[in-house]
Amino acid sequence: MSDRYPQWNLSNFPNYIDTQKIWSDMTAEEKPYADEYLAFIAANDFTSANALIADRPNLQKMIISALDLNTLQHQILATQAYYLDDVRDHIISFYTDRGLWDADTSDYVFGNYVTYEVDSVLLQFSLAVASCPAGTLPTNTAYWRQWTLQGKQGVGIGLTPAGAWVGTETYVVNNAVSHNNVLWRTLIENLNSEPTSSNTNWEQVMGLTSNTNIMTDEHTGTNYEIIVRDGRFYKRPTISFSTSLASLVDEVTGYVWQIYVVDGKPRARRIN
Repeated sequence: MSDRYPQWNLSNFPNYIDTQKIWSDMTAEEKPYADEYLAFIAANDFTSANALIADRPNLQKMIISALDLNTLQHQILATQAYYLDDVRDHIISFYTDRGLWDADTSDYVFGNYVTYEVDSVLLQFSLAVASCPAGTLPTNTAYWRQWTLQGKQGVGIGLTPAGAWVGTETYVVNNAVSHNNVLWRTLIENLNSEPTSSNTNWEQVMGLTSNTNIMTDEHTGTNYEIIVRDGRFYKRPTISFSTSLASLVDEVTGYVWQIYVVDGKPRARRIN
């Protein structure tokens, strides 16, 4: 019986892998005993029938009992429940965050993960074996597996999304706002200073489309009209053509989204 599913006491899953009976076809050697077993059943002598089965291990592999079927049912139910409802929580609870890697720690075990600095970047590694000697670096692939990746150095200017510009909001340096179909960044902290090409408090980052755009599916070549509204994207086929990549302004929030179409589905990332 498992700790997780005591209601299905004939199964040990997921604590352990259940042992399965290996079945056999009837043989000439066992058939006389099988006939005797059936004769006991016909005579309502179940005690003798069960005693015969208990004395004949090979015959047990040839006759299916209610216990065999119930055990199989419990094993199936435990497996289904685990993968339907519990596997995510089990995986999450299995792994333990041990914080920053410590060279003096000798009790790291399978399922532990640590944070370790590589080339000035903090990455995470999980122990892939039962244990490891103290001082084993997380970069040693005989013991550890890297979980996180370091991307290439970007070329952005560190903008902070701030939605659509409003006059009552104070904006600090490198806030990114959308206004009049343009994405702007703050050069100088300001309040009620409308972004324009002549306003030195602001710098234009990129021009934007309106809240709609025509895009071409990268795979199928079908053209779609794409709109964004309150963080959700909508499409409809159209015969017009514009581009396979565009930036749209959300009608409600004023956020700017860079979008593209793949297999008829609009996909996007927010850029302010």
